[in-house]
Amino acid sequence: MTVPAVSIIMPIKNSALFIRDALDSIASQSFEDYEVIIVDGASSDDGPAIACSYPKTICVSQQGAGLPQAWNQGIAAACSPFIAFLDSDDVWVAEKLEWQVAAFNRDSRLEYAFGRTEFFLQANEPLPRGFRREVLKGSHLVPAPGSSMICRSAVERMGPFQEEIPIASDIEWLVRLRETSITLPMDRVVLKKRLHQNSLGQLTSSATLKSELLQLARQRAVARRSSTSGTELKPL
Repeated sequence: MTVPAVSIIMPIKNSALFIRDALDSIASQSFEDYEVIIVDGASSDDGPAIACSYPKTICVSQQGAGLPQAWNQGIAAACSPFIAFLDSDDVWVAEKLEWQVAAFNRDSRLEYAFGRTEFFLQANEPLPRGFRREVLKGSHLVPAPGSSMICRSAVERMGPFQEEIPIASDIEWLVRLRETSITLPMDRVVLKKRLHQNSLGQLTSSATLKSELLQLARQRAVARRSSTSGTELKPL
């Protein structure tokens, strides 16, 4: 079998409400050499059936619990030289994969590329806790799983997401990746991130999130003492 260029990892759990939008944005990509690995956390809705109705999609049952474990399981199942992530309630712009694959093809040194994110508020919902309305204006060039593409060798070097930190493990992982990799920030919107009341962040207590962020800050303080610096290329 031919190995696709990109493995897209999407954890789901009772995601039927928005998953069609996410999968439609993948199906509409101008770059078509990909596979989609759905990691289903024991959904009780039609999310897995909807996912399996799309081409190039593999649906596997989650063998553990939590978002970091689902990402790790998806990475283990992936077979492509490049890894991308998309949450089941977010969408990509149509050129996302094309732009990032082209960046890797232009420079063989590149290990990690990420683009801009636009936030949008789900219709008829209030702004979620912790978000300022200014966030909805313009776009933001910050590392996020959904805005990223990573070469497999860098993913393997990084090791797994910390499963004992279920909410903020991606923050630590991506900061460490950026600090230790040849990275390209892309000055283009690639991800449109949905804000809504039922997102994982909104269903998590602020005390839990603060505790995880404090734990990550302590880990970073220790890691900086022995870390090696990565290289950031000129923004594209």
